[in-house]
Amino acid sequence: MDFSAGVRLVRRSLRRWCAWLDASLHFRTHASSRLKAEEIAAEVKARELQVREGNPLHFPQLVELGGQWWQGHFAGAPGAGRSRQWAHPELDELILLLWPLVRTHRWTFGDLLLLARQVVPRPEAYPCHREQDFIAYCHHVLRLKRPGKGKSSPGGRLAGLAVAQSLCPKLSGLGSS
Repeated sequence: MDFSAGVRLVRRSLRRWCAWLDASLHFRTHASSRLKAEEIAAEVKARELQVREGNPLHFPQLVELGGQWWQGHFAGAPGAGRSRQWAHPELDELILLLWPLVRTHRWTFGDLLLLARQVVPRPEAYPCHREQDFIAYCHHVLRLKRPGKGKSSPGGRLAGLAVAQSLCPKLSGLGSS
């Protein structure tokens, strides 16, 4: 092997390692934000209440109408009276875990959706019911954008499916590539 071929191989390997590292960090950040959202919202609300209750002299014009505004403001604060549970943890983990394969093998969102339906508890429910919902979910919730268009594999066999199956054993029932 000549020197330039070795350099190309190292670059390609580093790109792939970085893609997997990026996917891992993306999932950890996403999971952390979902799990901590309620705690953060409660802390923000507590700080705002401390400011309001700790400094009554700074709000002399806070009459009955102002008090009603404050109550309305705090009643609608994030985390107040509603649950902020992580709606689709298995789906999010699968999508983010397989994202390097999506990019490397140019899978379509439809290809990824077929795999996702094998893993989620309710494949007929949002966001797996329609491909457009799935794409919107990937874009807006997971912040994933695909460069260019994907290309489905001929014969329906996905390149990289064996790697996907090793990462997610629930996918083992599908035909391998």
